[in-house]
Amino acid sequence: MSGQSSYGRQSYRSKYGSDYSNSKNDQRSDDSSYQPPAYRRAQADDELPGRDINADVQSGAKQQQDTHRDRVVEAALQFAKKHTPEPSNSQELGLRIGDGVEHPSFGDGVIIDVKGEGEKAEATINFSGVGTKHLSLAWAPLKKIG
Repeated sequence: MSGQSSYGRQSYRSKYGSDYSNSKNDQRSDDSSYQPPAYRRAQADDELPGRDINADVQSGAKQQQDTHRDRVVEAALQFAKKHTPEPSNSQELGLRIGDGVEHPSFGDGVIIDVKGEGEKAEATINFSGVGTKHLSLAWAPLKKIG
């Protein structure tokens, strides 16, 4: 049953031979001019007059990358325009330690420390339910309560 599978067909190696054989009977091992088909195709493509297929493929891929990059950059710029926060200027509210404040995300809180002046003013605020947060008063959308 040599060369036959259980379905009665001849196996691929017994029908066509093995490309990986090192036996003396293998004709291609002695033939130094043998080139595998893929190598011959690549060599023939390089010999076509006026065509550099590798350059065509590379330039097409480069164009796709550039187009994709342009779309991603444009989308990021549009997103930034819509979602860039505006300065809240909470430092102008005259906040002091012990003042009650309200934040849209964190809720009600009490200022426990204030540092800096003007646009560089920062506050440490203890929010009920979320804990202590350190916020820049120039950007934090705070409202003074009480």
